[in-house]
Formats: sequence, structure tokens, C-alpha cells
Amino acid sequence: MELLGGDLDVLVLNHIILLDLGVWTGSQDNVTLVDKVMKVNFQSYVHLASHALSHLEKTRGSIIVVSSLAGEFRLHSSLGAPVVVLLLFKVI
Repeated sequence: MELLGGDLDVLVLNHIILLDLGVWTGSQDNVTLVDKVMKVNFQSYVHLASHALSHLEKTRGSIIVVSSLAGEFRLHSSLGAPVVVLLLFKVI
């Protein structure tokens, strides 16, 4: 954080990967796809939150986790930023 020139007050975790797993056969392809989904949709949250925790403790900051499904809903580009700002102020 020092390299960025500031403190971390809020970490927003919001990302998603959707893959068509097809029919489950227990094949190596099925397992590989599930592993990829878990790495993006779960393990990355744990990784980012773990690295941010010490910085957030210093600032008494917050972690906001947005449902992965929310990543599937797209807002009109002119509405996106104001809506996110309003949601952040409402949550915090």
C-alpha cells in the first residue's frame, strides 16, 4: 500500500467466472473446470482478503463481498459508477 501512496479503507470483492461444466462425468476436464471456478470465485477472495487484512485493521476499514451472480447483471455505463458509490455509502 505504501507504493500506492495511501491507506486501504475498503476492499470490494466482486468477480465471477462462469464456465459450462456440461454433463458431470467425473472426467479430468470436469475436475479441471471446477478447480478453475473455485480458484476465481472463492480462493481469490480468500487470497485478496488475507493480504489486505493488516492494512484494513490499521484504518479500521471494511471488506465488502458482492455475490458472484451480481457480476452477471450489467448496468448502463452511465449509471454504473453513481450506483456503486450509492451502494458503498449505504453499506458502509
